[in-house]
Amino acid sequence: MTPQLKTRDVDKHLYANYLKRAEECFHAAINSFTAQEWNAATINAIHACIAGCDAMCVYFLGKRHAGESHNEAPALFAGASKFQSHWF
Repeated sequence: MTPQLKTRDVDKHLYANYLKRAEECFHAAINSFTAQEWNAATINAIHACIAGCDAMCVYFLGKRHAGESHNEAPALFAGASKFQSHWF
């Protein structure tokens, strides 16, 4: 039996909040990288990816990952990515 993913329901229109967070973290990562602040650049790049994945999952599935392990999140993202042709 496949373990159940822990998710949280999110209204679809809120995907924009996650997308804005992703963009802000991405810009922070670029600025930190330019300033040779390697730890900050890495942390912000990771958070940009997480928020971007959340934006896609909220938009296409109406939910985001809420589990304790980030290792589970790709399974939810895979469900959202089947709709990616509509995203771009």
